[in-house]
Amino acid sequence: MIDRYISKGDMQVLNMLNTKYIIQKQNDKETVFTNKDAFGNAWFVDSIKIVNNANNEIDEIANTNVKTTAIINSEFDLYINGLNPNANGTIKLTSYNPNKLEYEYTNDSEGLAVFSEVWYGEKILDC
Repeated sequence: MIDRYISKGDMQVLNMLNTKYIIQKQNDKETVFTNKDAFGNAWFVDSIKIVNNANNEIDEIANTNVKTTAIINSEFDLYINGLNPNANGTIKLTSYNPNKLEYEYTNDSEGLAVFSEVWYGEKILDC
């Protein structure tokens, strides 16, 4: 991600990672910009793109609007099989601690939430 997207200033990836501030060098001076397009801590998507492996996941970011489409490795297909997501809901981070994040959401139908957090563990969700 860093070499392919972030180091090149790919705004879609920076928005996906909820980058709130960007430092840019202009005329030998560093300036801080507020990124008003950051996606937030989590959002609902309305479509799913299944890929074969982790390399394909990273590749597909360049060809996908990640604000509306979740790119999912086929090994997780069991979790989303038959899901018809709706992006009309809202999701909001309500409590942040280093070992626990809490969210509140509303959605009047099926939904698939994408989180800007990096997944490091085995536990997917505790709903």
